[in-house]
Amino acid sequence: MGYADSLGILSAGPLGGFTASMVVTNADGYRYVVAPMVDGYLWQGLAVNGNLNVTKYQPGYGLRYIIGKDPATPTTDYFSLGQGSPQVWEPNVYAAGTAACEIRIVKPTAIQSSTPDQHQMTVPYSRLAQARLSGRHHTHRPDNRRGPLVIFSGADRSLLTSTEGRAG
Repeated sequence: MGYADSLGILSAGPLGGFTASMVVTNADGYRYVVAPMVDGYLWQGLAVNGNLNVTKYQPGYGLRYIIGKDPATPTTDYFSLGQGSPQVWEPNVYAAGTAACEIRIVKPTAIQSSTPDQHQMTVPYSRLAQARLSGRHHTHRPDNRRGPLVIFSGADRSLLTSTEGRAG
């Protein structure tokens, strides 16, 4: 297996917070996963089985939130994709005041060409963050139609600085 790493811009920052990754049950007894995803895949450190029981939970593996402080926090707010396992980031690359999320997913190693509009990033956020969301809707659609603010396309290395390689 390999991995794909994506960086999505969410909003002008700072955001109040993000929702923790978890399996929840609604009033009807329906269970579902609330977690950041790329193309429907969970981040590298989170896995659930067919019964939606969490089988792996490793914070720090494949998920990084950037709240969007201004000035940026130099030890955590790198505006670049991580490389290696454990991940390291390009030093001195920041986007102060920009909330973002980096998600690394495990995927088959066969790399196929794709364009950013063929991918989707979903990032749940807290109610406090919802009250602070601002900025522009980001989309790579050729018709420039607005898309949802926190559902962001882009996981293709050649077009959006994503990396693909083997998981370490």
